[in-house]
Amino acid sequence: MNTVTIILLLFIAIFVAFFIFRRKLVIVMDWALKLLFPILLILVLIALLAPQVFVSISDSVLRNGGTYDYLVGVDTDLNTVLDLPNQILGGIGSLFGGPTGVATEPTNLLETSVYPGLVESLAGILRIVVLAGSLFGMGVVTYLSFLTGNVTDVSKLEKKVKKLEEEVESLKNSEVAIINE
Repeated sequence: MNTVTIILLLFIAIFVAFFIFRRKLVIVMDWALKLLFPILLILVLIALLAPQVFVSISDSVLRNGGTYDYLVGVDTDLNTVLDLPNQILGGIGSLFGGPTGVATEPTNLLETSVYPGLVESLAGILRIVVLAGSLFGMGVVTYLSFLTGNVTDVSKLEKKVKKLEEEVESLKNSEVAIINE
């Protein structure tokens, strides 16, 4: 058998197991949905009311991913290139007995101007993704809760009907016993 056949057989086995245990899965799914909705609601509120969380996450991701260190390295190279004209002028000035040049401070252009914008844009994208995903998830959870609610209501009604049938049967048996006496 090739791998596609094995994967398809695995999916079929999973679907059969879901079908066989669907009543029990609905109960578990109902509890999971009741837990998932507040989590998604908290994520929506964080996305709307606490944008600094996403800025911190973005900064952490960029620093841990090496982007910040790369920009600092490029800044160092850029500072060297930008300082080169001053070094040339200082060298020419020292040949003719003039001033040896003015020392310039490193500008760190990328670190001070590009990196904050990169952090803010990544935070904005992350915030939009979390907000959209959470709102979509809340919609799906609401829809699924209607479905699982109907199934659990039917299950409860089946149990009540079974209990009532047993009570009616026991009343019939007691009535027959009274009549026979």
